[in-house]
Amino acid sequence: MSKKKFEHQISHIAVRISIEIANGGGNSIGTGFLYQTPLNDGTDRTLTLLISNKHVFLNPDGKLIISLNKKDNAGNPIYGDIETFEQEGFRGAYYEHPDPEVDLACVNLSGISRVSVFYMNLNEAFIKDIDYDVVTQGSDCLLYTSPSPRD
Repeated sequence: MSKKKFEHQISHIAVRISIEIANGGGNSIGTGFLYQTPLNDGTDRTLTLLISNKHVFLNPDGKLIISLNKKDNAGNPIYGDIETFEQEGFRGAYYEHPDPEVDLACVNLSGISRVSVFYMNLNEAFIKDIDYDVVTQGSDCLLYTSPSPRD
């Protein structure tokens, strides 16, 4: 993929999440993002986590459904050629934020790295330290600059 700017990558980092609960238990549709984090076991191994809100995941005993573009032999996305992953009951890979007031949770999706799908992860390179002398309440979080004619 030739364009490496964050603005071009975000569509491959964001994931549509659907949760289905059997017997009329409800459904949820939302989005999350893929995040790669070190395993912290002294190796270079990493985990791929799908992070979203607790209320989006609805119930980890339901069916988790996500869809990603397949990739070609060169590693590029094949737009419109979708691989759908369904996991009935994902409690064993589901982790909620320990503070009940924080509406965040994640699902360990590390197994998708063994499948021919195209996705990108957020990682530590995207997370910058905040300069509190510059960023204050009400500050813009994302600055957009118009592309040059060559982009």
